[in-house]
Amino acid sequence: MNDRTLKPATVLSVEHDPERLVREGNRVMHDVRFIVDRETKDRMEKGWVCAYCTEPLEQAFPERCNFCGFPVRDKQTEYLSRNTVGDVRIGSKIRLADEVERMNELVAYEKRTGLSLPDSVWNGREEIR
Repeated sequence: MNDRTLKPATVLSVEHDPERLVREGNRVMHDVRFIVDRETKDRMEKGWVCAYCTEPLEQAFPERCNFCGFPVRDKQTEYLSRNTVGDVRIGSKIRLADEVERMNELVAYEKRTGLSLPDSVWNGREEIR
C-alpha cells in the first residue's frame, strides 16, 4: 500500500445510464456511468479502486469493497469489461473552426441587415432563419 493506491479516484463525470438497471434491496434504479481519467481506469483494472463506487482499496482485489460491499475479487474484471465504453470526449462537441465560422456568419448577418441579434443566438441556442 502506498500513496498512489490510496489516492482518491479522479472522476471526471457521472451520468445516469438509461440502458442499465440495478437492484439494491427492493429498489430498482438506473445504473450510473463513471467517466474517469486514465490513471484511475488503470488502477481499477489492477484492482486498487472499486469499479462500482470508485473507493480506493487498501489491497489489490480484496474480497469486498469496504465502502460499498461490491465483490471486487469475484466481479470487478467482469464488471469493467461489461461497463467500459472506451475513451469518451468531454467538453464541446463543436470543432473550434466550425464555431469561428458560425460567429463570422452572425457578424456578417448583423452588418448586412443592421439588426442586433439576441444573446440566445450568439450563445448557440437559436438558429437564424
